[in-house]
Amino acid sequence: MVLTAVTYAHNPLSKAAISALMQMPIEYTEATLSSLHSLICIPSQDTGMPISTFHALFHDFISNQIVSSKYYLDPCVPHKHLALQCLLLMEKE
Repeated sequence: MVLTAVTYAHNPLSKAAISALMQMPIEYTEATLSSLHSLICIPSQDTGMPISTFHALFHDFISNQIVSSKYYLDPCVPHKHLALQCLLLMEKE
């Protein structure tokens, strides 16, 4: 969920924004992100700074089933999930 938020969100999100959007503790988000340092740029200790992929082509790679094989993330599923999470968050707030 965290990687799809980083990869498929229209605008880069911060740790705090990902946690709020996915309705999970920030500690879980930070733990998940810590294992992804080779793929994404994570600002040190500042939860307000946006997180992004190191290379713009990562999105193209992960969205192409032929190229990414077992790492493929179908764009329709994350977009639907992000949209639903946005609606839930707006309803909650």
